[in-house]
Amino acid sequence: MLAVLVILVAVYAIVGRFLFSEKTPDESNAVTGETQGSKEVITETANEYIKAKAGDASQLREQIARIKEMNLEDYTEESLNNLFDYIAAAEALIAGNAAQEKMDDVSAKLEEAIAALELVQ
Repeated sequence: MLAVLVILVAVYAIVGRFLFSEKTPDESNAVTGETQGSKEVITETANEYIKAKAGDASQLREQIARIKEMNLEDYTEESLNNLFDYIAAAEALIAGNAAQEKMDDVSAKLEEAIAALELVQ
């Protein structure tokens, strides 16, 4: 009878650890015994999703590098301000891992701003 009682207590201890724990078994690392809270798991999953949805920023980077090589002193302040606004938007999209559609839109606006640069008279 004592042996049955010992077995029941052991089973309760094992099952109770999973039932009453804030961590779920699928959030634990069986090798190290470490666990992650559900907020950390959700954050990691969200970050992976964002990276998967992020667009390719190489075109924006190339455009910005090309603009930095230009002699901007030859252009009017007003036309440069328009260009600088789109450069700032492009850099924000690059830093924020934006979707490809947004990057393409800003890339087109950058090209328009370059084409609209006015020479100083």
